[in-house]
Amino acid sequence: MQTKNISKNRIGKWLFTALLTAVFALSAAAAIGLPKNVAQRTAHAAAGAPDTSWYDGHESDTVFDISTPAELAGLASLITGSLSFTGKTINLIADIDLEIGGFGTDYNDSKGWIPIGTSTSASFQGAFNGGGHEISGLYIKDGGNDFAGLFGCVEDLGTVENLSVRGTVEARGDRMGSGGGTGGIVSLLRGSVKNCRSFVNVTAYNSGMPIAGGIAGYLSRTGKISDCYAECEISTLFFGGGIAGFWYNDNPGSYPTGGIFNCMTVCKVTVTGAGTSSSCYAGGIIGNGGQCPVKDCIALGESLHDPASLAI
Repeated sequence: MQTKNISKNRIGKWLFTALLTAVFALSAAAAIGLPKNVAQRTAHAAAGAPDTSWYDGHESDTVFDISTPAELAGLASLITGSLSFTGKTINLIADIDLEIGGFGTDYNDSKGWIPIGTSTSASFQGAFNGGGHEISGLYIKDGGNDFAGLFGCVEDLGTVENLSVRGTVEARGDRMGSGGGTGGIVSLLRGSVKNCRSFVNVTAYNSGMPIAGGIAGYLSRTGKISDCYAECEISTLFFGGGIAGFWYNDNPGSYPTGGIFNCMTVCKVTVTGAGTSSSCYAGGIIGNGGQCPVKDCIALGESLHDPASLAI
């Protein structure tokens, strides 16, 4: 009997010690760098619910760290709500999976991800630093979306860098009117994308002027893509390219200040829309390149349809 009591006492001590150790470990973890407002941010982590707690109450800050799909969706909701994040930096500090986080195939009435910046009047103008991390599970299937991509519109002051993206984007992607096309990372780019990788299959379909690109759909005079890599399948009716679908000088008479530099693609680009019409372009780097500066780039994939003079 005494031996049994001693064993029980020892077991009790072991359990107490283990519990005390666990509590100490959790306290130490909190002391060495869990994100601020961790309790509040955890409370907002429900799948499919955008989380803006990292921003709320810290509006005057200039640098923000995000690490979850919900927080990324929170950024998208803030931009849609008319904030531009001009002069502010967003750091992604972890790999995230949008599908697992509830922002994939079942989100937004099964249309998928709502882009960061959904129009030229609700655009991203801050700095987004991916920190070498990857965003996977990007899914968009929206027949009414003309600004489809992880980012919808990145304006002149906006930058996206050091990021990998995986997924599928399928949307209308029409440039007729004010649309921005369909892109793996950005729909309409007037700012810059640097050191990014796209593993996003992109499809744009519409009877107007659908545009699809592995990195960006529509690249403006000021838009710049550098040190990027795309490995994907591009399919559209009119303009398709491994890096960008279409370039346009939106300020006629002004010399382009952007362009595509030091990029590589391993993409299959297919343009199927208008038979042998010269208005259809498929390019390993860019579909309709116009006067777009392109330097030190290589395309190893396959461009199908019309090797027109404006395709590169």
